[in-house]
Amino acid sequence: DDADEEIAKYDGMSVSFWVGIGPSVPDETYEVNFQSGIDCGGAYVKLLSETPGLDLVSIGTTAYTIMFGPDKCGEDYKLHFIFRHKNPKTGQYEEKHAKKPDADLRSYFTDKKTHLYTLVVNADNSFEVLVDQTVVNSGNLLKDMTPPVNPPVEIEDPDDHKPEDWDERPKIQDPDAVKPEDWSESAEYIGDPDAIKPDDWDEDMDGEWEAPQVPNPACESAPGCGPWKRPMIDNPSYKGKWKPPMIPNPDYFEDLQPFKMTPFSALGLELWSMTSDIFFDNFFITNDRNTAERWATDSWGLKKAAEGAAEVMERKLFMAFKLFADFENLKSVECFYTQQFSVEPTLAADLQRISFHVTDSQVQL
Repeated sequence: DDADEEIAKYDGMSVSFWVGIGPSVPDETYEVNFQSGIDCGGAYVKLLSETPGLDLVSIGTTAYTIMFGPDKCGEDYKLHFIFRHKNPKTGQYEEKHAKKPDADLRSYFTDKKTHLYTLVVNADNSFEVLVDQTVVNSGNLLKDMTPPVNPPVEIEDPDDHKPEDWDERPKIQDPDAVKPEDWSESAEYIGDPDAIKPDDWDEDMDGEWEAPQVPNPACESAPGCGPWKRPMIDNPSYKGKWKPPMIPNPDYFEDLQPFKMTPFSALGLELWSMTSDIFFDNFFITNDRNTAERWATDSWGLKKAAEGAAEVMERKLFMAFKLFADFENLKSVECFYTQQFSVEPTLAADLQRISFHVTDSQVQL
């Protein structure tokens, strides 16, 4: 509706690299914080393919090699890993999507904390998706992408058709069966002739009265009652469910090294969101896993520690306020709180003193 259109925003930004990267085994990592939560929108990044005249403005239509990162709308929480694979026969590109993670992703979108998203692609075609240095999804480019990187060796013949005389019926009625002479066509159940409509039956409220059903006594001496049907037997002409024959796939190819992706030379953010205040930081791309891990520890690791310390302090403040509010007759209280935490290797917080004064049931900080 109009209100949603006013809230929804589309933004894009990009930056080119000094040199193109790839074909290689990339390790990509960056930080995201949904500072106001998120209703519907994405925070994924694109590694833009190295092409002549690379367009860094129209990110939505610029070719990319990898798309990776969180995306959410409603209660559908996603963590994308998509790469565009080049068909070696036709030169056409096709998106390959990693399977959906089994892990519960909800908290990464709702806890308003900074999270570190990492994609690792290895030279054995394995891949890992990590959040906060913990693996939440993994697989193999040759086995766990949809659609598969390599097409099937054989396909069903599209020009073949089921023969007209092909019989797919496993059972048929016995053509030799004959209805018994003493078979009763009478109904198996009839209305009870001895039943009497209750005196308090109200047809306006209860509908038309009908006698309850009882077994038809005429059927007791007959081999069967009701409409006679031929019994079912195995179909001697049954050929099974028809399938077209398999033929060699004319579009078949085999790429055993999909990790050698199309080189990329820029990073782009394509953001459509209905929520503001999405924080990005510390984009880092390398082909050395150890370097990536050191970077994560030295950047996001310190930020996580600082956020954790701030959260502890906030919780202690809340508990202090709650405690003081319970003492209505308390006139004056002083609380001393000491905390030391490292924000950066050369930065530390000094002794902090928090003084509370309670007068007439009001707390002042």
